[in-house]
Amino acid sequence: MNWDNVKLVVAIGCLASLMIVSVIRNQARQISDIEINIKGESYGLLDHETVDKLLILREPELNKKAKVGVDLKLLEKAIERISYIKSAQVFLSISGVLHVEFEEREPIARLFGGEEGYVDASGFKMPLSPQSALRLPLVDLSDCKRDLADIAQLASYVHEDANLKKMVTAFGCDTQGRLTFQTRVWNHKVILGDLDNMSYKIKKFLAFYHRAHETDQLSAYQTVNLATGNQVVGIKI
Repeated sequence: MNWDNVKLVVAIGCLASLMIVSVIRNQARQISDIEINIKGESYGLLDHETVDKLLILREPELNKKAKVGVDLKLLEKAIERISYIKSAQVFLSISGVLHVEFEEREPIARLFGGEEGYVDASGFKMPLSPQSALRLPLVDLSDCKRDLADIAQLASYVHEDANLKKMVTAFGCDTQGRLTFQTRVWNHKVILGDLDNMSYKIKKFLAFYHRAHETDQLSAYQTVNLATGNQVVGIKI
């Protein structure tokens, strides 16, 4: 008989038993604390207390439950049903701390008129928040027959450009259903048309705008039409 092999088998058996006992004890341990963290930027649309209350509603007496009895996926799905949350992760540490991490949706414009709320870059609608009132460009859908995603794409383009972000105050459609936006200075109505060649059209508009500003002609225009091919047509008051 090879005693070295016997000793090895006994040692492995003891180690396995210790590991099993450790796992059982770990799973039986109660939730010791709940930590909630926001990943990325916070826009103030909800607070930790809102998420905390939701966790308790989904899992009553959560802090008294054993780790093995907590459905992490159920909690994640419940948190992601909050309109302001883009994604969530829920996990347990070895010490029994329940970690909740979530990423907020970024509002880029505010709906008004027929319906109110915020919209993100994907066109997802969120209700107004009692926690915070954000100053964002307005979206008027009264004349729009387009998907909200089209306006969201335009709003997202403006949101990502520092100069346009300062300049644009509202988005919408004209009576012909063409996409439009309005400027802060002199409240110009700019007709974009559709989203084709959007970047090219807006660059031509900015060139026109700066040229009119340098020659002190901005106040002379009421509407700027970018939907006529390669031309920028300024319609005077």
